[in-house]
Amino acid sequence: MGISALFRKAARSKSNGNPISSSTGTSQNPTISHGDRASDAHLSQKEQTTNSNPRRKSVEPVTIQLYSHNIRCDTWNLKRNEESWAKRRARVIDCITHCSAHLPTIVGLQEVKKNQLDDIIQGLGSGWDYFGVGRDDGIDKGEFAPIFYKSSEWQLVSGTTYWLSETPAKPSKGWDAALPRIVTSIIVKHKQSGREIKCMNTHYDHKGKEARNNSSRMIKELASDHSHVCCVLGDFNAEPDHVAYSILASGNLLDTATNCFKRDGFQYTFSGFSKEESESTIDYIWVTLPARILKFHVMNNEFNDRNFSDHRPLSTIIQI
Repeated sequence: MGISALFRKAARSKSNGNPISSSTGTSQNPTISHGDRASDAHLSQKEQTTNSNPRRKSVEPVTIQLYSHNIRCDTWNLKRNEESWAKRRARVIDCITHCSAHLPTIVGLQEVKKNQLDDIIQGLGSGWDYFGVGRDDGIDKGEFAPIFYKSSEWQLVSGTTYWLSETPAKPSKGWDAALPRIVTSIIVKHKQSGREIKCMNTHYDHKGKEARNNSSRMIKELASDHSHVCCVLGDFNAEPDHVAYSILASGNLLDTATNCFKRDGFQYTFSGFSKEESESTIDYIWVTLPARILKFHVMNNEFNDRNFSDHRPLSTIIQI
């Protein structure tokens, strides 16, 4: 079955009363308070859409920031030189807070377990919201690929989670993947300008080559939405010479690392926890035209001679 056919089948499943995604995090409905997060994840089983006017309030370009980071899951099986999540979390949160201080920012994180999600949203403070579900059950089991945003800057218009599999409407493993994999997809409206952007966040399988390639085909299809600027954040477990990368690059998505006016910071996005590990680039931020890609930056993930994740955070500044 082709990729487009998989999404048509998922849409039919939704129209028959089955959700494409279970609901989310803090509030798919922007009126739900932070104290309602847990119950919201169980009560709402449909993609949420709020009333919005797609017309832009301003013709002036809006400068925003996209931020992506694989934070490394909370695990008892620590790698060499890896510290526990309890020791790493403050730096993860501080990095987000610092980088989002001056521009409207959309944050995509990978390998986020429920306890880490709770720590991050508490650490960021009440001004932040998120959208995302656990990949194992569509509620709160397994890793999330959540998207965070400040509620003062962005209004959630709609949100969906797709499983990267032959059955994207329900929790599932695809092709030769070792684990269930998801892509979180939202449309948010910039409150000041009225501009809307479609943002996706994903984490490809680390073992299944066919799964990675087909995941790229699915996301390429999702990014063919010409009514919005689209961005895709994530850990793709694929280097630039891999097929999964080439599939994404063959569509309308642009790798912001190679299509920016200015690039700085580190060369590689994966560092490991030990200096003996080989570095590589497997994390990317992609966008579609007519966005202007102003700057791409790979940040330091080291503090006091220890890495607070085995991946470095990335950021891209664009105009929409």
